[in-house]
Amino acid sequence: MFDYPHGNRIQIEVENIEESIEISVELGAEIVKDKMEFDNFYLAYLVDLVSKGIGLNQLLFLIC
Repeated sequence: MFDYPHGNRIQIEVENIEESIEISVELGAEIVKDKMEFDNFYLAYLVDLVSKGIGLNQLLFLIC
């Protein structure tokens, strides 16, 4: 298990964070921080096969 990914990481906005986490894990990524809920978005941290940090986020609604 990896610790919190320090340093550079890619942030990717996704439409469905649970589906994106599932696909990422099937392709070899490891979950560092599973889906976390904030006021208007979900966020999760993963690491890929070469230990690069990936942040997935899903907006819950747009703030106008």
